[in-house]
Amino acid sequence: MYNVAIVGVSGYTGLELVRLLEDHPHFKVIEVVGASQAGKPLNSFILNSNLTIKSLDEFWDTAPKIDLIFLALPHGESRAFYLQSVKNGISAKIIDLSSDFRFHSESNYNYWYKPKTQFSDDALEILGRKLEYQGFHYGLTDARNAATSNLKLVANPGCYATSILYAILPALPYLPDDALIVADAISGASGAGKGLSDRLHFSNQFENIVGYSLAAHRHTGEIEEYLARTKKVRLQMSAQLAPMSRGIHSIVSFDFARDDALSIYQKYYEGAKFVRVRESPPGTKEVRGSNYCLLHPHFDIRLNRLVVTSVIDNLVKGAAGQAIENANLMCSIPQDTGLLQQPMKP
Repeated sequence: MYNVAIVGVSGYTGLELVRLLEDHPHFKVIEVVGASQAGKPLNSFILNSNLTIKSLDEFWDTAPKIDLIFLALPHGESRAFYLQSVKNGISAKIIDLSSDFRFHSESNYNYWYKPKTQFSDDALEILGRKLEYQGFHYGLTDARNAATSNLKLVANPGCYATSILYAILPALPYLPDDALIVADAISGASGAGKGLSDRLHFSNQFENIVGYSLAAHRHTGEIEEYLARTKKVRLQMSAQLAPMSRGIHSIVSFDFARDDALSIYQKYYEGAKFVRVRESPPGTKEVRGSNYCLLHPHFDIRLNRLVVTSVIDNLVKGAAGQAIENANLMCSIPQDTGLLQQPMKP
């Protein structure tokens, strides 16, 4: 049994980790950390827990007994945590769900996220960033050759990035260099986190769909950099907020010179644990509460373009579920352990 800590437990992703790990046969959550909620019982947020949320200072005293740490912190805070863990000699495996370690290129990270905290050269050396390289493996679990077995540090992909990358990867070998890919993605409100804002107010969100980060969403850089390991492409990505709590619905399109896309996608994901290729367009309710990604490739014979629909639950496959997949693989446990929950109906 692996002792697990969740740092940043009171956010949507942290609480989803608690829910999914409750019946995991190999992981036991023994510490939960949350700066703003320290001292409160965890059952204030989720049922059937006898844990108390600790402050980060309190956590360091018990951290040596932890085998596995999930970081569900806001962007920019995971780096500081990791630095402190290195200084404290913590040997636990770490899965980071923020953006802090997803980029190999520090300049790309700075361009897309413009972090407020600038680290010294010594700190960057510890972070493994000084030479434009980082020691965290990008854990896109159902991509080919994506095994994370026995790794110690994994960066969990972003929610939009997960949905869009799974829609692109099977077609990537058939695309020309510098191909233009267009992604239009819709997310439920939980993707924006718990922070209050005018656009998340019920009267503004209900019966309303609104675009944001048009052609400038931060996950664009993450997706382009990951794809560039195989082929350099350009991505134009726009996001929209829909009046639902969970789910991501992405439509991804690009020029494509073949009409056998369905068989290409089926072959690529043959044996994949959580990606399924459908012959008709899926909806977000088909994956709600589950760790599955459903894809539908449609060839536009008139324009010679491929249009791929991709749906996931942003809190599960887009965050906590894929993080648990990575943790399973890091501990040499079957990838799907603890994650075979069926989608919620209706």
